[in-house]
Amino acid sequence: RSAHEESRRRGEPILLLDRCLDPSTATAVALASTDARLRDATVALLHEGGIRSFSVADVPGLVLARILGMIANEAWETTHHGVASRDDIDTAMRLGTNYPVGPFEWTARWSARSVLELLDALWSAYHDPRYRASWALRDAARAPSSAAPLVVASGELGISDR
Repeated sequence: RSAHEESRRRGEPILLLDRCLDPSTATAVALASTDARLRDATVALLHEGGIRSFSVADVPGLVLARILGMIANEAWETTHHGVASRDDIDTAMRLGTNYPVGPFEWTARWSARSVLELLDALWSAYHDPRYRASWALRDAARAPSSAAPLVVASGELGISDR
């Protein structure tokens, strides 16, 4: 969802932070907000922590999440067609692109369900075939091990209901 969609759903101002591969090493993050004061306070807080922030358009997936979601989807599709194994793809992405983790590793960190929900939201927003989720990803998202990720909402740490 976008910040505005989430704000309407919850009835309160919302600020969305883009995903990152490893929060412990992040030096910059994209964000979108429905409230300028909330955005400015968050930018100041992130700055104090040594993290640069960039306001971006309020669209589903923001920047990094939508790009990595598409890469993860392509990785799932590649295994679905028997081209390479999950381990081989993760290794190729780490060594060939210098990503800190491969697409199956970040799918595990974010949960297959979260990646699928992102792709489905992008499909709903744009109806672009590149956002059609792989059947292999859909199967993984239905598996019991695809738990919902932790999120921060309304000042509380909890489990996402999305």
